[in-house]
Amino acid sequence: MLMKYSLFLFFILHLGLTYAQNNLIVATTDMNKLFLERTNPIEVSVDGKFCKDLILNVDNGKIAQVKGTDCSYQVKPIHIGKAIITAYDKKSGKLLDSFTLQVQNLPNPIITLGAKNMDGSIEVEKLIEQRGPIAYYECGEMGYYPIVKYRITILREGNNLFSKLYTEPEFDADLKKVFSSLQKGDVLVFTDVHCKDIRDKMHIIKLAAAEVTVR
Repeated sequence: MLMKYSLFLFFILHLGLTYAQNNLIVATTDMNKLFLERTNPIEVSVDGKFCKDLILNVDNGKIAQVKGTDCSYQVKPIHIGKAIITAYDKKSGKLLDSFTLQVQNLPNPIITLGAKNMDGSIEVEKLIEQRGPIAYYECGEMGYYPIVKYRITILREGNNLFSKLYTEPEFDADLKKVFSSLQKGDVLVFTDVHCKDIRDKMHIIKLAAAEVTVR
């Protein structure tokens, strides 16, 4: 019993999101969700059992224990819907319990700059230091999509100062020279942003436009 409550307390304090069904406890990092074709970390516990005495199966994708750990696993689902994790007693083969998690697509990425301030602004010096725009998503932890194309337009008092389509993810030297002449209040607008879908390398995602104001 002590092991059960110690693990349960650990899940709540460190993962924050824990869901229990009968004897099997499964802790995820994102609101009882798994994300499609992504390696999702989970923690498990079964009342009265050590993790080394368990066999876990999943009916959607694959599940594997993290090497060097007792109760840490990774689940990689292969289709949208549900993933049922089932726990068996390793010695007897007896079914102990099962737990159902929802499987969703990764959220669409968002375009931004790494040094952007919380208010959507950026200093010229920091802008020049950036390698390029970032397409990121969040699902318990942050991940990135590779950008393949984007247009950057610079506006000054509503007037078009600069506009060019780029097919390389990094800012080139000529663009950084343009950045060096920016003034406070100038607005950078990123449009026509396309990135590779990390779940399907042949699929290209078009992102919503984003603005950054020079501080």
